[in-house]
Amino acid sequence: MFEVYADTRSEELSSWGWTKEQSNLFLRMQYEAQRRSYFGDASSAKEEVVQYEKERVGRILTRTTDLVLAIVDISLLSGFRNRGFGTELIRRCQRHAYGTNRSVELHVLNGNPAMRLYDRLGFEAVSEASPYIAMKWSPQAF
Repeated sequence: MFEVYADTRSEELSSWGWTKEQSNLFLRMQYEAQRRSYFGDASSAKEEVVQYEKERVGRILTRTTDLVLAIVDISLLSGFRNRGFGTELIRRCQRHAYGTNRSVELHVLNGNPAMRLYDRLGFEAVSEASPYIAMKWSPQAF
């Protein structure tokens, strides 16, 4: 999971001019902080490894309540982005939510290109708390 996290930040860190050791130390610290945030409250968080032909290509983290399946994070290794994996993960969440009469909710950074994907899959913006936009998909839209 750390490898996936580090890969999602590699482009950002490459512009900082840090050594590989400095970057790795920073990434490890950020990764651990993220995990504490996601899993520290004994919530219903569920983390799954995403595989393609027995190769680990990413992860998806969701949180489920009686009414909502929340997509907390989808991370794919750079070589597997823009190949339909994220679309399939979201559709899988939508199918599960439909079968259990839950909505699917997520937050996306304003301006993130993934917003086009969410729009295409039927999500609607429901609120904004800069810099994030909350989006929701309802089972009735399926």
